[in-house]
Amino acid sequence: MWSLFWLTACASSSATVPVGEQSARPHPGSPSSSAAPEPSATSSAFASESPTAKPVTPTAHMIEPAEPGAVLVQSEPSFDAVRKGKPLQLGSKGPAVRIVQTMLASWNYALEVPEITGTFDQRTAAAVLAYRIDTGLSEIPAAGTFEQRAKTEGRFDAKALRMFEDRVAAKANRALRSLDEARGLRFHVGAGATAASALAAMFPDEAARKRASIAMPVLDTSDAAAVARGEVVVWLPIQAYVCGTSSRASDCGM
Repeated sequence: MWSLFWLTACASSSATVPVGEQSARPHPGSPSSSAAPEPSATSSAFASESPTAKPVTPTAHMIEPAEPGAVLVQSEPSFDAVRKGKPLQLGSKGPAVRIVQTMLASWNYALEVPEITGTFDQRTAAAVLAYRIDTGLSEIPAAGTFEQRAKTEGRFDAKALRMFEDRVAAKANRALRSLDEARGLRFHVGAGATAASALAAMFPDEAARKRASIAMPVLDTSDAAAVARGEVVVWLPIQAYVCGTSSRASDCGM
């Protein structure tokens, strides 16, 4: 009888695990089940014999915005009027026009860097009409009528803005935050970036990077909020952005 009681007690003590230890033990097959064990005194005794680890030099990488969508467009309040039914058209002026001109130029529409002025002129209307045709918002005009149609149909309205936002929000542009007339386009890259590494992060393709190097980016560490998040603000001149993203080389000295 005593032997039976002793065997029962041993079995119950080996099968019972405190709740705290149950939660700490990994389930077989879970990622944590293959975690390395805690270093023992024996293993730590040989730590001094391993080669000294070399410090890792930080490299620039694009920072994803916290919120989804076209941050470049969201950060410009004047696009709100477009959403509410007031399109950009001939005679319109302001930051929104400059953003539209910059992006259309970078997408190989018929705009050159000197024409990015913030004023919606006939050349901008023609580029917008071409964009509308490509996105299915306007029909292809009859031969010889394009310029005249651009005056009436080359409007950047709410439908064009939705298409525009989707393209700007593509992964390649996710770190693009805003556009400033004097400083250019604002990007966020990882901490530790240099001007060269930031340019490489923006333009992984060597040929595009060579075109963009016509004007090097400028690092801006004055944004305390960005620094606290481990980010660096980089201002890329408009000409450098257009040269790096567009396949045309006419404005890039090439």
